Amino acid sequence: MAINEAAISAVSLDDILFNDVQEFLKNEAVMMSKITDYTNRPRKNAASFDVPRLSGVTVADRKDDGTEHISGGMGFSADNVPFDQHKIAADFIYDLAREKTELDLTAAFLEVAPSALGDVMEQAIYAELKLASAAAPDHIQQLTGVGNLVPTINDITSAAQILNAAKVGMERYLIVDSVGYKALIDLAEIRDYGQSGSTDGLVKGQFSEIGGFKLLWSNNATAGEMLCWTPSALAFGMQKTVTFEQERQASYERDYVALKASYGRKVLDSGKRVVLFNATGA
Repeated sequence: MAINEAAISAVSLDDILFNDVQEFLKNEAVMMSKITDYTNRPRKNAASFDVPRLSGVTVADRKDDGTEHISGGMGFSADNVPFDQHKIAADFIYDLAREKTELDLTAAFLEVAPSALGDVMEQAIYAELKLASAAAPDHIQQLTGVGNLVPTINDITSAAQILNAAKVGMERYLIVDSVGYKALIDLAEIRDYGQSGSTDGLVKGQFSEIGGFKLLWSNNATAGEMLCWTPSALAFGMQKTVTFEQERQASYERDYVALKASYGRKVLDSGKRVVLFNATGA
């Protein structure tokens, strides 16, 4: 549905556009619902947000001898995620272009631009998840399929073993590109799953489930790679203001239109909650 930007205030239009980007990330992006989204946590116009980590909690026997319980030694730290990604979708709409169509070209821009921004954010999530830890135990592994370019069942079980050792949650995902998708879907173990009558795979790029991983594919994934992760592997947050700007440039017979948004993302726990497979293992 086209947005009639003339019928609403600039403030409410910004709110609507923010919601449009969020709707794209929620309903169309493959990876967004599989990481931890802190968008609703930061204050409006905040420069960053913190993701707290607690550790060192101990459990002791209760006492009935009048002695005092002592501190369990709980530790606290935080990952700071800055809103350091500032993006703009901009264009010129010429008067002649408006005269040649019955379409409201400004409204058309406002329909397309939020999806374009959302897709860029999805690409950024993938790129950040690739920052898996190379420190022992190594979370960067070599693919073992043909030419070390496509995954195998052994790669999936290896990823599960690495994440098990890292003591991460059991909600886990795996993503490949279209070539990796074909390599996996051709495997008997995965093809048999697809014949089981399950309809779980008919959502948001998911095509199967095996070894504790929900299998995904996306055009935003890199060829010759496979990522395996749990949602706590990455924190994402988007500033709550998406700004639309429009400027008349009469001497050029055109309008300048732009949509601006800022967001941040950071791989957590030093990359120990994600496993990257590629052609070299480095």
